[in-house]
Amino acid sequence: MAEFFHSDAVSLLSAYPGADLVFLDPPFNIGEEYEHGDSLELSVYRSWLRSWVRSAAENVKDGGAVWIHLPDRQAAIGLDEAEKHGLTLYNWIIWHYRFGTYQPNRYIVSKCHGLWMTKGKPRVHNIARVPSDRAAIYGDDRSDGDRPDLDVWGFERYWGRVQGNNAERRPLHPNQLPELYVKRVIESCTNPGDVVIDPFCGSGTTAVVCDALGRESINGDISERAVRSASARAKEWAIRC
Repeated sequence: MAEFFHSDAVSLLSAYPGADLVFLDPPFNIGEEYEHGDSLELSVYRSWLRSWVRSAAENVKDGGAVWIHLPDRQAAIGLDEAEKHGLTLYNWIIWHYRFGTYQPNRYIVSKCHGLWMTKGKPRVHNIARVPSDRAAIYGDDRSDGDRPDLDVWGFERYWGRVQGNNAERRPLHPNQLPELYVKRVIESCTNPGDVVIDPFCGSGTTAVVCDALGRESINGDISERAVRSASARAKEWAIRC
């Protein structure tokens, strides 16, 4: 079951301690036309970033996970703050996507960072496995046939940014994560019946994926419009799970 709240991130995390997974996909401060603003002074943005990373670290359950999704300039800030407050880096994932922002005189940015942080002894669940190159390409019988996937995700179909003609696309949400990315995060970090909290719920991807996978979710956003949108989406079903 998914619950929704019109709330800032720190207040929501403080009100609902003990989640098995805190999934953090904040605004990136890149000038999007969100109703709450997305063009803060860098020092102000980073102070705000530190506040909710700290709150996530304090309120996730022992043995739980905090997944922090950030762009290049902020990933190290998020890692540093998480480690200051007792979290440990378990895996640093790169999400690769097509359709990066075109800039004629620069290489196109085509990635974001997923910091898989754990509190205390990590609980690792369903790690995605793929065919082993040894077995599939080289015919090496020393391989058992598969291996954990790489720490760069996103080369498969429907793993990229959710574009306007994608069946997952929701109106009013320009930076929507694909369901398959969120699905892998949730399956890696939780079991069925566990509680996931997403204080930047946006279009509601976490909510629908949790419903499809049998997890409880607590979803919030500082944008009342986003909460209405996510709540409406939760009445439907995940498309790719």
